[in-house]
Amino acid sequence: MALLKREEWQGFVRDVDWSYSYVDDEAVYPEWHSGTGKVPRQAWLDWEESYKVSYPEYVATQREKEAAVYAVKAALQRSSAFDSLTEGWKSATKMHFGGVALVEYAAVLAELKMARFGLNGSWRNMATFGQLDELRHAAVTTFFGHEFIGKDAQYDWTQKTFHTNDWVAISLRNLFDAMMTSANVVDIAIELPLTFETGFTNLQFVALAADALASGDVNFANMISSIQTDEARHSQQGGPTLEILVEHDPVRAQWVVDKAFWGSARAFAALTGPAMDYYTPLEHRKQSYREFMEEWIIDQFVHTLEQYGLKKPWYWDEFLRGLDIWHHGLHMGLWFWRPTIWWRPMAAVSRDERAWLAEKYPNWEQVFGDKWDVIIDNVNSNNMEATLPETLPWLCSTCHLPACNATQSRNGTWRVRDIQLSYDGRIYHFCTNGCRQIFWKDRDNVNHETVIDRFLAGQIQPMDVGGIWRPGREQRHERTSAGPAERHLRHRLRADPRPGHHREHHGRGGGRGSPPCRGQAGAGAALRQGRHLPGRTASGRHDRRRRRNQAARSRHGRIRHSGGVMKNPVGPVLRMGDEVELIIAAIEDDNPGTDIEVIDRGAYVRVQGEDQITVTEETLRRYLGADYEIRSFGGIMSAFNGRVITTSDAITWQSVALGKKVTR
Repeated sequence: MALLKREEWQGFVRDVDWSYSYVDDEAVYPEWHSGTGKVPRQAWLDWEESYKVSYPEYVATQREKEAAVYAVKAALQRSSAFDSLTEGWKSATKMHFGGVALVEYAAVLAELKMARFGLNGSWRNMATFGQLDELRHAAVTTFFGHEFIGKDAQYDWTQKTFHTNDWVAISLRNLFDAMMTSANVVDIAIELPLTFETGFTNLQFVALAADALASGDVNFANMISSIQTDEARHSQQGGPTLEILVEHDPVRAQWVVDKAFWGSARAFAALTGPAMDYYTPLEHRKQSYREFMEEWIIDQFVHTLEQYGLKKPWYWDEFLRGLDIWHHGLHMGLWFWRPTIWWRPMAAVSRDERAWLAEKYPNWEQVFGDKWDVIIDNVNSNNMEATLPETLPWLCSTCHLPACNATQSRNGTWRVRDIQLSYDGRIYHFCTNGCRQIFWKDRDNVNHETVIDRFLAGQIQPMDVGGIWRPGREQRHERTSAGPAERHLRHRLRADPRPGHHREHHGRGGGRGSPPCRGQAGAGAALRQGRHLPGRTASGRHDRRRRRNQAARSRHGRIRHSGGVMKNPVGPVLRMGDEVELIIAAIEDDNPGTDIEVIDRGAYVRVQGEDQITVTEETLRRYLGADYEIRSFGGIMSAFNGRVITTSDAITWQSVALGKKVTR
């Protein structure tokens, strides 16, 4: 077999299945685990992943990834890099370590479930690689976070978050238990690899890496982008599963995607939104949270879903409005309830920071400015007691996050609404209409009690605010003294006196001392600007236009064709590395006559063309050396747009729509 190409023999070994003579199929693949539903059992025979890998290739590539990650860690371990990080950025990493480490282990169980109950041999084979990936992710994340416990005790939450009843941990458990533990494997493949890993983890592991690198945290950026190279491969379990389900039960397919998308969007608004728009130092912010969401979710992921034949979710307008509101309200809530969480949230509302927020989110001053003014006045007058909670917030019965999402009334005022539902003798409270509708449709499966439910039932003692505080503290919190978060806010305000009073309250953002509002299109327009840069000429290469957006120029967004927009951009997203420029050159050579678009975000680079592009091992060897193996490409590709097709000597990126035409 060593003399054959992988594609010439792999089909005989990766799709091994047989008929049972001693037990029926239902006993081996029970419906409550396999979840075939309305899909005929024979339909699953057509399941086939496009991103193929053999076990020898897998082991060799993973060894290279591990060596690279730990080499960077070892090089930085004795440096003072950690001490030079801002308190805000450290909080962003604490959120990640505590909120992700054990989720990665839960993902091991989800992958093992698909490896056992997947309805096709190829699927089970790919899930086996997936569980090895997730085991690596759990180990790497836990180990990297544990290193800093000696410097900051809050990093201990890397290991203990999900063993507590902290309200943030309960919210995340509620999401991931439903997504990874209790679901059948068909739903798992669509909710976890497709929706969560193809869509939202790109935001946390690739986009956030850009902010990490800019903030000077090379170790963290290297770790999360390396992890995402694994996700890019095993997340491809979702595509073929969705194709089969859409063909036979499109209503179920739409519902499963809609539910997972909404839950993921709410969770990321709490964890990723504040990290990007508040905890990352202002001078290091590559894009706003909304702009990253537009790039990774709206422009890329939703476009892919539509090519599979799905519609935008029914709550789409509410979701889009939430991009300007959700994470800002949650950030304020996290800061106000700071005694209950395992990181030190930075307010990040100085004059310059508020000007940036007003530019990115034109309604920010109108909705949140006066609330922060009150907090600022209390901090400046040393009235810290007034900046701490005395009452309990309503937590949403679906996402378990505080009901703090302001919406605009017909008269133009903004207020937070308590959306209620009476069911089975009790009243449930929700933060959004989307959460209310998902609870109602899934009411028999949603069974987690919120912290408030537990408090009212007497499960939390003592029954006062102090009892709620306990889960999130690593030490006693003195209510009348200023902690790190308060001292940071006060320090910023001394250099920038009374920043909350530099504007007029006239029902609009901006005002004196801050940029005027530029309309709701401002954030979206940033993704639609750019410029053409001339291509390079080299011997034996085509002299054609190549478009490049350098991160150092502080211009971020898709660079368009002079004649219009790419309708179906496809291609790899490459993580930082010395090989990136050479790989781009190889892709250009292998796609003559095709405009190659390059977007540089610092920690990652998008390389894409229209509908289909290819790179071959032969061309890569011309640039990277005669011993380069195409399998190593997986170590630098942290994500991709479209679908990827791998062979023993080439990689092709193809739009889902084009792939359907080819198979027909």
